[in-house]
Amino acid sequence: MSKAIYILSDRRPGHVNQSRGLLLPLGSQNTPIALTELPVPRHALKHVCLVLTGLFFWAPAILRRLYLLYYGVLPPRMTDAALLVSTGGDTLVANIILARLLGIPNVFVGKRSYHT
Repeated sequence: MSKAIYILSDRRPGHVNQSRGLLLPLGSQNTPIALTELPVPRHALKHVCLVLTGLFFWAPAILRRLYLLYYGVLPPRMTDAALLVSTGGDTLVANIILARLLGIPNVFVGKRSYHT
């Protein structure tokens, strides 16, 4: 099975194109790209989730629960993922948690604000 680059989308205009633009210098033209749309997060929990993600980076069960708490759904299965890429603050928690759960590199561009 070939590995894919996953772009995490918060469905905001321009964010997917920014993520695709990040991939150009990486020479990823021949790598399959998969788009994963995330549900609307619970913004009030962003700061808490980011802090807990840093504290429990070694505990997959806790990371899954944090993802569920923030997004309201279980994390998507990405067995063929080689890289996660996202832009926009609403993808930050997913980018960190999914990269740690899958043990793959990740790239995020955006501000790490705790408010929207």
